[in-house]
Amino acid sequence: VDWQPLAFSKRGHVEPAPVVWAGYGIVAPAWADYQGRDDFAGIDVEGRWAIVLEGLPNDLDTFQQFHLQQFATLPHKLRMAQMRGAVGVLLVDDEPESAAPEVLSVSPPISPPASKDDIAVVALTRDTLRRLLAEGSTSIQLMTDEASGAHAHVIRDVELEAQVEIEVEERESHNVIGVLRAPRSSEAGAERLPLVIGAHYDHLGTGGNHTTSQAR
Repeated sequence: VDWQPLAFSKRGHVEPAPVVWAGYGIVAPAWADYQGRDDFAGIDVEGRWAIVLEGLPNDLDTFQQFHLQQFATLPHKLRMAQMRGAVGVLLVDDEPESAAPEVLSVSPPISPPASKDDIAVVALTRDTLRRLLAEGSTSIQLMTDEASGAHAHVIRDVELEAQVEIEVEERESHNVIGVLRAPRSSEAGAERLPLVIGAHYDHLGTGGNHTTSQAR
């Protein structure tokens, strides 16, 4: 699989549009000694696709990581791109080139952006991104090297058109409840209270990437 829309992506046809590089897509205010960050600064994203890396840059200190992690969630990144008028976001994992570049490994978010269905959201493999960039004038290595500082810019000579169709399949699952009976107390009049343990397994998935199930 070279690319895959996320479940809450906008459906239908996206007209050909230019592509911009937006680093990690992080927008965060200043805090204490940190000056803040805006990976979309200096570029007009309106009517364009934005390439965004997943996660956080790996050259941050502990303080910066703590501050930026709340602004590095996928819903927040998508919301920032959407507020700036992007027609879509191309998500790429930020693993090194040696880590299976042909495999889709973007983690799905726990919740969708605030405004559903207003922006196309597509995960790309790094190989697919490399082929896309080969049509223009920017290399994936150059973009990765620049990621920490963002340096948003237009990818020259590249336009992207997409047709997104998503089939939603609903399934029923069951919650699991276990009841452990407390031992009888030797104290007169003491209640024998049960200990109730609840667990749900719908978050585990059926195995494979991005699930906590060990099934394969």
